[in-house]
Amino acid sequence: LLSLAVRAALPPWLNPTLTLDARFLALFLLVDHAFCAVCLGWTPKGTPKPVPTRRVLASMAYGFLNCKTYYLVLLPACFGLELELLPWLLDASLGLSARVSGHLERYWQVHFYHIH
Repeated sequence: LLSLAVRAALPPWLNPTLTLDARFLALFLLVDHAFCAVCLGWTPKGTPKPVPTRRVLASMAYGFLNCKTYYLVLLPACFGLELELLPWLLDASLGLSARVSGHLERYWQVHFYHIH
């Protein structure tokens, strides 16, 4: 609904988009690996315990296979999809999704037990 409202209220040049493609996937994986590399030497909780390089590389390989293969399957299936950024920014700044989910959560918990 927010996307429809933004499209109706603003001209296209004021509503930037991001297209999912191979460049996006590569950039996503590079940024993710860079973030993980930073966390090898520093975390908000302090300096991590030193670990042998072989163990780090094994963990990186397993972590990639365990967590990133999902994106390697999902994102190529979405190549060509254009995401409108302004509705996402509005939603994040106004907390609209959090409000809606908080409201619906009261009813969902009752139904979830039976559905699950």
